[in-house]
Amino acid sequence: MSKENVELVRSIYEAFNRRDWESAFGLAAPEFEFTLRRGPNAGPHRGREEVQRVIEDQASAFDLWIIEPEEFFDGTTW
Repeated sequence: MSKENVELVRSIYEAFNRRDWESAFGLAAPEFEFTLRRGPNAGPHRGREEVQRVIEDQASAFDLWIIEPEEFFDGTTW
């Protein structure tokens, strides 16, 4: 992943944390798939409306729900 792509992915995580859905899903294909491996909403979810609903449902269980990746790697780092 290039440094530009790392920054793009970082900006998408930041948009999710702000609940800025336009920015978070701005580059996604209309019928993209998002899969949660665990929890009450586990399984594949398709398209912006469904994925947004699932994320909002997950977040509603917490006072503050954010995604904080520990590290981003570009393709040349490892």
